Amino acid sequence: MKRAILIYMMLCLIAPITIEAKKKPFGNGLYWELTDDGTLTISGQGRMPDFTENKKKSNSPWCKSLEEGKISNVVIEEGITHIGSYSFCWYMPVTRLKQTEYNTEGLRSVKIPNSVSSIGESAFRRCSNLQSVVIPNSVTSIDKNAFWGCINLKSINIPNSVVSIGELAFAGCINFESILVPNSVTYIGKSAFRSCHNLCSIILPNSITVLEDTIFGDCKKLQSIDIPNSVKTIGNCAFGGCESMTSVTIPNSVTDFGWFAFDICI
Repeated sequence: MKRAILIYMMLCLIAPITIEAKKKPFGNGLYWELTDDGTLTISGQGRMPDFTENKKKSNSPWCKSLEEGKISNVVIEEGITHIGSYSFCWYMPVTRLKQTEYNTEGLRSVKIPNSVSSIGESAFRRCSNLQSVVIPNSVTSIDKNAFWGCINLKSINIPNSVVSIGELAFAGCINFESILVPNSVTYIGKSAFRSCHNLCSIILPNSITVLEDTIFGDCKKLQSIDIPNSVKTIGNCAFGGCESMTSVTIPNSVTDFGWFAFDICI
């Protein structure tokens, strides 16, 4: 009996140490932990570092687990203020793909806390199985390529805290059907929504002055657009390839049209 009690006490002392050992440090005072159920948790206080891409792979410490399809959910805890560039971006060689898909496993959902103010470049690029992400009302900037190629993401709520949307931020999100850009946004980069093939409806804010080059290029199902009267410039091929377009409202404020702004628009 005494021996059993002693073993139990030893296990109680060891248990918290074992749990804590799963957390691995990265950046400045930050930690990551991957559990057996495929949940990657990022914790700590401050900005996640901006990672880089080498040979089409991120150098984040969990990159190998992401490539192997071991990460299905990401939970970023309160206290993180910036999601680093290339943090969760995915790449799969073409030789491993089927004809119409990128990958069939991997990251499916992301939980972002209210402490995050910016989403870095290519943070979730080509996470092709990502189906759910909620951007909180604390985020002010979504950088270039942030969600590029997230082909299974069907919708995104851009909160009215966002000021800028970078180049190609949502390009290739082929299952988007509608987008509402809030009036807080003053800048939308080139090709931000390019090749969103199923996009039928877009509402633009009265806070932007330029529709950049190819901003909605190749949005094949976009049928109409009301350009707000704050816009002065429509860039090159801004709506090029929008082959279902039947109605465009252009205000008198527009004084500068780029080359082929509405090319192949029926």
